Amino acid sequence: MIFAGPGIPKKQRVDAPVELFSIYPTLTDLAKLPHPQNIEAESIYPLLKNPKSKWATPAITTWARNNHAVVSQDYRYIRYEDGSEELYDLAADPNEWHNVAADEKFAPVISELAQYLPKINVKWAAASRYDNNDYFRKQKAEQSE
Repeated sequence: MIFAGPGIPKKQRVDAPVELFSIYPTLTDLAKLPHPQNIEAESIYPLLKNPKSKWATPAITTWARNNHAVVSQDYRYIRYEDGSEELYDLAADPNEWHNVAADEKFAPVISELAQYLPKINVKWAAASRYDNNDYFRKQKAEQSE
């Protein structure tokens, strides 16, 4: 993600997990506007001002309904709609080749990251045309039952 503007040092790199939902609150900070109360994402403006600052907020991504990933500085945790899980230790396995979710020593990590999973998973919009594969067609059909 690239940001530029007043008060943001040029050509600096910030190594922290961020998400696209952070764009809006970051822009409100840059424009010195109040944050809307219904926005859950965090502004990354503190990181832009100080790239060395601590960043404890993980990035959350969703693919379809009930399939989420939580990415911290050290781990990527994925939980699928069927309850299956993946966990990758990014320091030891940057290519994410070895799923360590079944290893009991990582249970505290899973427990911590699972707290960030969305509590509400909205249904597909009835007018959604996003049905370009069998998975999406099946999800939408199950929802309407």
